[in-house]
Amino acid sequence: MLDVIIEYPITNDRAHFTIEPGLAHLGIKTTTVLRFLPPGSGERVFEYIGNPGLVALDPRWYEAARRFVVLGIGHILSGIDHLLFVLCLVIPVRRWRRLLEIITAFTVAHSITLAGSALGVAPSALW
Repeated sequence: MLDVIIEYPITNDRAHFTIEPGLAHLGIKTTTVLRFLPPGSGERVFEYIGNPGLVALDPRWYEAARRFVVLGIGHILSGIDHLLFVLCLVIPVRRWRRLLEIITAFTVAHSITLAGSALGVAPSALW
């Protein structure tokens, strides 16, 4: 484990900060956890596996939305259960519009369940 603290005084509340960790060469599997404390707001935590490239510590809304979309697609593609479920949903579909509706509904429903789990409103015990 490598633990590093970097302190840099922020003198302008409109400043934008980025960092490029590049720590993946230190091990077979690396996880980078960044904690950013901007002035006048709460802590922001970023977690990445491998080399994330350039990380915006105070991203604009569209940068954050793009990051969530990329993470969501990666999440769905990384799980065979997700892929099989989506495949079962789309096999009977004959029109592109209906296909888009089904995939959007799946994505929204899955996002709601993940948010419920993260916020602690989902049951913690197995059914």
